[in-house]
This record gives sequence, structure tokens and C-alpha cells, in this order.
Amino acid sequence: MHRELSSFAGTFLNDFWIGRELNPRFGSFDVKIAFFRAGMIAWLLVDWLYLGLQFRNDGAVRPALGLVVFCHTIYIFLTIQNEVCRLRHES
Repeated sequence: MHRELSSFAGTFLNDFWIGRELNPRFGSFDVKIAFFRAGMIAWLLVDWLYLGLQFRNDGAVRPALGLVVFCHTIYIFLTIQNEVCRLRHES
């Protein structure tokens, strides 16, 4: 990334976490994609664990939780499937 095309605060931590770099990298390792995937998959895992816990405790899944988990699953699946478009979008 060219310094003259963006604003930098001057400190490494501020430039890295709050700065203008959209896809920070360490060599070929893309930090944003790694954290993005892990966060989305963890969110899905927590949803399904709650669904299983409710089924185990109550013997059934309430429609509200089932709908939320279904919508989250579709959203996360589509987001990971199209992550290149979402992560490289610059406004």
C-alpha cells in the first residue's frame, strides 16, 4: 500500500489495527481472512451448540431459536462462500 494514498498515524499498532490497511499481511499470511473465517465459524459453532443444548434439555427446539440458527447458518455459509468479494470491497 502506498503511504501517499492513505493516512497513517505513525505508530505500528495504530496503523495496523485502526489504520487504513484493508488486508493486513505478514508475508503471504492474510490476517483479516484468518480472523474473519475463525470468527464466523466460531459463531456458527456456538449457535449449533445452543441448539443441541436446548434439544437435550427440553426434548425439542423452540421455533425462535431454530429460525435464528437457520438464518445465521445461511448468512455465514453465503458470507464465507463470497468472502473474497466482501473482504476486498473498498468504499
